[in-house]
Amino acid sequence: MAWHYVGVGSFGTGLLFGMIGRKRIYFSNRQQYNKYHFGVFCQFLSGFGFILTRKTKNPMHAGAFFISGTLCNSLLAYYEGYRDHREYAPLEYDTATVRLFGFYSILSGFALLTLRSAGYMIF
Repeated sequence: MAWHYVGVGSFGTGLLFGMIGRKRIYFSNRQQYNKYHFGVFCQFLSGFGFILTRKTKNPMHAGAFFISGTLCNSLLAYYEGYRDHREYAPLEYDTATVRLFGFYSILSGFALLTLRSAGYMIF
């Protein structure tokens, strides 16, 4: 039952951050705007995944993928968006690899749920 609340909290957080950064004029360029809202989209995907994992025998297996996807993709997007809103200097390192890992973690979580529901995995 706790995974349901984590999923609803993830939806609420994504909605809140999406409403905070809803105007394009707050961002310095279109790429920052798109990265921020892709983080919001990944937050929604993770919330949906959390709600789906509550029905499994051991929800931590797939839930770990959704947690890592939220940490690597959404929180990084929110941090960069916050820095851009406050007109701080941009990050000096490239975060594309971390974001890619986060997105693939979310996809892996959904693949694990799909394989488990089809009966290919016994745990």
